[in-house]
Amino acid sequence: MDPYVTMGLTVVFVLFLIYVIRKNKNKQELNLPPSLPSIPLLGSLPFLSKPNELHMFFAEMVKRYGNVFSFMAGTRYTVVLNGHETLREALVKKSQDFAGRKTMFVDKLIYNKESRGIVFLFRDGEQWKKNRLNSLTILKQFGFGQVTVMEERIQGVVREFVIHVKACNGQDLDLFHKLLACTVNTLTGIMFTDKWLGDDEVDFLMSMIQNFADNLDPVFDIYPFLAYIPPFRGRLERARPFGARFEQYLQDKIDESTKEKCDSDNFVQKFIQMVPKEEYDVKELTFILRDLIVAGTDSVATSISWATILLGNRPRILDRLQKEIDSVVPPDRLPSLYDKVNLPYLHATILEVWRYRTIVPMGVPHATTCDTSVAGYNIPAKVLVLVNLWSAHMDSAVWKDPETFRPERFLDENMNIIKEDSMLVFSLGKRACLGELLARQETFLFLAAILQQFNILPPEGQTGITEAVNVKSGLLLEPVPFTLRLISRF
Repeated sequence: MDPYVTMGLTVVFVLFLIYVIRKNKNKQELNLPPSLPSIPLLGSLPFLSKPNELHMFFAEMVKRYGNVFSFMAGTRYTVVLNGHETLREALVKKSQDFAGRKTMFVDKLIYNKESRGIVFLFRDGEQWKKNRLNSLTILKQFGFGQVTVMEERIQGVVREFVIHVKACNGQDLDLFHKLLACTVNTLTGIMFTDKWLGDDEVDFLMSMIQNFADNLDPVFDIYPFLAYIPPFRGRLERARPFGARFEQYLQDKIDESTKEKCDSDNFVQKFIQMVPKEEYDVKELTFILRDLIVAGTDSVATSISWATILLGNRPRILDRLQKEIDSVVPPDRLPSLYDKVNLPYLHATILEVWRYRTIVPMGVPHATTCDTSVAGYNIPAKVLVLVNLWSAHMDSAVWKDPETFRPERFLDENMNIIKEDSMLVFSLGKRACLGELLARQETFLFLAAILQQFNILPPEGQTGITEAVNVKSGLLLEPVPFTLRLISRF
């Protein structure tokens, strides 16, 4: 090798070593969390195995670095929180410190240029607080009472679902997409009017939601310049019209929901009544609705899908659940929320589904709003923070045999629910999931009806239902495409 080349490589290597040593020394002096290896520009990305299974990779790294560590996502310093106690310290005890968001690049670029709404609103300011408080107040009003708006709407959709599935006569069923259409109809009934959507409108909304989820790729947050070069540029340009069409659809629905003859018992009218006239902004409401619809469709359909898959492969648990429901609910009516208190094993099973298959394993990324600390480490302000909810649900210090699906872990000897507060599926603190109440009610009512009305069997000619996992856009833990059979019990 040419001596000048050798000398040049040696100099580069020495400079790199100096850079690494100084960097580590600075981290020690500042008491920052330990860091994964990194190199200039690329950061730690070459050292991240299984990019679509980061929740599992980060949980493995806990053995080497502890529950709090950092890595460089390109040039962005990022902290990862793992384990039940660590997450509770950050998200509950220091909720305000970790209540920020970092704007997602694609959302800002093509969907939500003015950063409005709730879920993806990056600034922790007054507008976000107002949006969240108003929305939460309305959803709570709809979720409580003698006959709640939520339950009434969900039950109507459940009845239609049961009729449709029975008409399938036990044929192989693409359950996830059936449930997705149901959750879309449930949400629009609560948000807008009590009018049933036609198949074309449901398909349109599902395509809008799917497009949004598919393009919210974290790779653009790490390397924003990719959005301006082929083939990524073409991909995002094709997505741009979807954002405009989705926004226009929602604004049309707002107009429809505010007509004088429209039933006033919907989210849109309640929101407009609650907000002072001089503060009302139709665009703000548009993106609040978008966030609620996007967040409340895939996740609920995924929860119910996982439940049917896991129970269909575990006949002992399925049989016990059906016996419990049959002892409480007569066959001439569907289960209601009033029955929940008398169905503890079903309640425990839903909790175990959420623990065993954490639907959003890495949550939605947080950001620190000030200089803070967690688990003894200092974390600067405005730092991206990833919360590994999956690690908390697989934490052996909290759960015995966490890799086993066992609903009984949530029941004491008197069949009372225990350890529910150890579940972080909806996250915690100021950024906890706004639609938790709706998700809980919807999951319970759909699953109770499925178990009451149907036996769950594998597809024709197969001995089991696939339990393989697909991590969608690095965010959602969905089952891979699957089919099963729902055979009527009556």
